[in-house]
Amino acid sequence: MIGVENEGNEITPLYDVLYSQGAADFVSENEEIKTAITKVSAARGGRGVWVIDQGGDRGELYSPLLAKERPFIVRQKGDRHILCRASQAETAVLAANCPMVYATHIVREEPG
Repeated sequence: MIGVENEGNEITPLYDVLYSQGAADFVSENEEIKTAITKVSAARGGRGVWVIDQGGDRGELYSPLLAKERPFIVRQKGDRHILCRASQAETAVLAANCPMVYATHIVREEPG
């Protein structure tokens, strides 16, 4: 898990743990992710917006983020339907009609 400050472009490691699905104490990938979010949120005093790749597009992760009122963005493939103003809509259609006031690119460079 990494962090980037507003207006910044330096990537800061925030959380890292190795786990194995074969380990006796392993519960699930969802639990690993929720534990990471809980620990980093506590260390950061609840500050920040969680930005999660498409693999995080799961109800098991949405529910605790919503329950704790943590702001988040999840990258969608565009084929998910969500409720918007009481009607179903594809995320790709909504995104295409959403003005983007701010944009930035963060590039991770590997040494060598």
